[in-house]
Amino acid sequence: MYKAIDPANFEEAGCAVCGLLVPFTKLTPKAELDLNYDVLTALGVTHTEQKHSEEPIEEVEGPAIAEECDYVCADCEARLLKNIKPLRSLANAEKMLVAKVHHIASGQGKLSANVIMFTDPTVKVYNIIPHKG
Repeated sequence: MYKAIDPANFEEAGCAVCGLLVPFTKLTPKAELDLNYDVLTALGVTHTEQKHSEEPIEEVEGPAIAEECDYVCADCEARLLKNIKPLRSLANAEKMLVAKVHHIASGQGKLSANVIMFTDPTVKVYNIIPHKG
């Protein structure tokens, strides 16, 4: 009778491929899918955590997916079935870090989207970038 307000329609979980929160109605368990995740293997994108700056930078082997997520969204599933890397996949992280700015009528910039999935070393970046001051 009240399917529109059923809590199942509002529950969300993360997609293992793109990392986005998606309603359960648009998710499929990874265990039920026979997908080729090799398309998500990207060199230079995934690194293991470094606890100290002296530790070497080591790349994570295999596809760039969120291991703790148990589902794949319908958009990612459709692209992976065609052996195409999904646009929002974690393997395309460098594209997702770029802010999309649109200019509005007054000439000012309006931030429409920005995805940053890890903390930035702001002080280090500030000291490296040339600035007036």
